[in-house]
This record gives sequence, C-alpha cells and structure tokens, in this order.
Amino acid sequence: MYIASSQQVREADRLTIHQYHIPSSELMERAGRGAAQIVMERFPDRMTSFLVLAGQGNNGGDGRVVARYLQEAGYKVAINLPLKDWKVKKSVIVDALFGIGLSRPIVDPQASLIRDVNSSKHFVVSLDIPSGLHADTGEVCGVCVRADLTITFGAVKWGLLKESAHEWVGELVSVDICYPVDVCEALKFQDIWVDRDFVQSWVTPRKRSSHKGSYGHLLALGGSAKKPGSIMLSGYAALRSGSGLVTVALPEIAFRKFPKDFLELMFEPLPSQKNGEFGKVTKNNLLKKIERKTALAIGPGMGTSKGSHDFLKMVIENSNLPMVIDADGLNLLANDPKLLKKLSGRSVILTPHPGEIGRLSNSPQPPLKLRGGEDRFEHARAFAQKHQIYLLLKGYRTVMATPRGKLYVNSTGNPAMATAGMGDTLTGIIGSLLAQGYDVEKRWSWDAGFMGLLEILWPSVLGIGG
Repeated sequence: MYIASSQQVREADRLTIHQYHIPSSELMERAGRGAAQIVMERFPDRMTSFLVLAGQGNNGGDGRVVARYLQEAGYKVAINLPLKDWKVKKSVIVDALFGIGLSRPIVDPQASLIRDVNSSKHFVVSLDIPSGLHADTGEVCGVCVRADLTITFGAVKWGLLKESAHEWVGELVSVDICYPVDVCEALKFQDIWVDRDFVQSWVTPRKRSSHKGSYGHLLALGGSAKKPGSIMLSGYAALRSGSGLVTVALPEIAFRKFPKDFLELMFEPLPSQKNGEFGKVTKNNLLKKIERKTALAIGPGMGTSKGSHDFLKMVIENSNLPMVIDADGLNLLANDPKLLKKLSGRSVILTPHPGEIGRLSNSPQPPLKLRGGEDRFEHARAFAQKHQIYLLLKGYRTVMATPRGKLYVNSTGNPAMATAGMGDTLTGIIGSLLAQGYDVEKRWSWDAGFMGLLEILWPSVLGIGG
C-alpha cells in the first residue's frame, strides 16, 4: 500500500474514473466492501449492533456501503440515529462523517455529535480518516473523532502518520481499492506502508535441501567490558532470525567476562584496551576475521574511545560486505563526518534513534522533534539522499529511507518495545537478513516489519494493553 497526500489521492480517483472508466460508485463499493470485511472479522458475533454516522459526501457514501454489507450479513444496523437514542450495549459506531477534503474547523451540530461520540463508551471505527483530522498535516480541525480503529482507502494519508494524529487514529489498517498501475506511476506514488501482507510477500521460503551454509555467515562486532551484552543480543537475534552461522567478535576482556551459555554462537576475541574497548587490530588479523563472512553488524556496546574509532575505521576501509551500523558505531560516525562519507553508495544500513540521528545530522532540532515531529519523515528522506545510504529511523512508525529518497513506514508500534536491548536485537535481525542475501530494501523493511509483528505479540506477554 502506498502513502500519499490528499491531493494525490483525489487525483488518483479522478484519473481512475475518467481515464479508466471505473465509476465513482465502484470505487466506493470496493472501499465499503473491504471495510465491512475487516469490521466483520473484528466483530464476528452477529449480536453486535452498528450505528453508522454518514455524512453527505463520498465518505458518507462509503459508510452506507458498509452498512449495507453488515445488514446483509445479519447484523443490526442503524444509520444516523441520534446518539442519545442509541441504547444498545454491545455496539460499534462507524464514523463516516467527514473525509480527506476537510480543511475548515467543524462547527455544530456536527461538532457536538463528534464530542458525544468521544464521550461514549462505544468502540469507534473511522472510515478513511477520523472525522475532523486534516489528511495532510494530522492536525485537528476544531474537533475530531477519537477512533479505536481507522480503515483507510486507496493509500495511507500522510496526516494519519503524524505524531499529532496518533491519539485520534487508533489502530490503522488499509483497504486496497486497486488504482491502475499507470495512475500510481503518473502521480509518482513511491512511499510504502509496511504492513503484515507486505512483509509476507517478501519472505523467501526455505528449500528442503538447504543447510546452514545456505543462509550466510554474519560477523557481529561490538561489545566492551562495560557493555558485553549488547553485541551478544545482536548475535543471538541473528541466529533466531535465520542466519546460518553467527560469529561474535568482541574485545578479549569483554569475552572473559561473558557467560559461556550462548552455545550456538562462535566467538573471536580481539585485542582490547585497558578500558575494555577494542584495541589495536592489525589489518591482516581483521581480514582473516572477515574472510568467508557474508555480512557485518557493528556498533552495539563498543564504546566511543579513539581505539573504537580506529577499529570502526579499519572495518569500513577494508570491507565492502553489506553491513548494518548501530549504537556506538553511529556515535563514532557522528564525530567523524569523513568516515561517514566513506559509506556513500555502499550497501550500508544505519539504524539511529532520534538522539543519534540528531548527532549524525548535527541537527539543531531536539531529539523529541525528530522522534515524531512533522519533519521526521522528510528529515529521514533528505539524510539518506544526501549521504547515499539506507537509513532506519527508529520510533513509533519507524521510517526507512533509501538513497533514492523512497520511504517505507512501519505500520506497527507498541510501548512494550520501549526497553533496553530492543535496538541491539533489531541490529542482529537486520544483520541476519543481510547475511542471508536478501535484497537491501527487502532486508531492512522486512526487519522493521518483523519487529513490528513482535510488537503485536509482546504486549500480551508483558500485560500491556494495545
């Protein structure tokens, strides 16, 4: 599914209708049918009742199609019944009042109706976009429906992904209404919404005759006496996500301190400084460690001393293997722009969090701005294009930018993932897919999507609500 502006979506509708002679009613039918299927999957009990609040425009038309499909399936459905008269306990409100054309503040009586919806205890499903939310900026036009689930059509609108929209959108899913390929190309649709179906479409099934040598050998470099666990998490995550072989190279002092119960991992202790970080490693020694590996993961826990800098520099200058750089590796790059420049045009993925991208960019914007602010997506796009690398900017709605300026935005996110070690784990997953030989764009968008699927499952383990 593409991500697009409201203008692009309106133009896609127009071209589809006038050039491909697909009537507006058919597009509405596709949207309503897809939304109804999602709603019925969420609420299979036919005793559930639905109140559809339908406006006068196309969004209201979508709502009426949904109502028809629900009625045909045996649900009790009411359209535009006054909320005060809706006394059903087990019920769902379907919001189809305003769509993507809204740009003015909503006034009464619709404003009062929306406030009543928000104060009710009913589950709320918004069609295309929560009524009152600006489709491009994510700002509230006076008042806005607070949805539990938003089902968007045709393309995901940028406004739904902005930080200001998060509390109004709820869970976000999409329905493909099948714009012609030529229309999408003409309108320069390029940015991608990474959902479960997208991730699954890129997974390569394993052959029955394969063996561990078929799935690559990752060399994970990092760790220090103070932080030996970071690179171990990366190494173990790489194994668990399919890498055939994983070797962890870490300072000798760190190796001595680490428990030897990671039985599947192989280890390469390297010279260390007194501070427990990487010491002086000869070029020949490094090349020997890299020999026969298929990808590198470097940075977690390695520290930022001069010795660690020199080690990272030697790796970058002496290996053209695909690599992912994270954590202290990113901080070292931030301190040495010339070293960052050496990565241009290579199969390299940087995975910063907001603070790290701020340092890499020497940005005056505070980390919170880059975490969810309105320029977050464009900042990632500009950075990847400028440095000609692949960038994965972590956070809710993790964004991935390619050297060509194409964005992939992860559809999931959950506060259960806000804990130490998740970034190191992601580094290992990305390194694993690199080692297995996946196409670079597939590797990292798949990785973020995979982490997103974990975000779906992990809250049930921790007892955290969605």
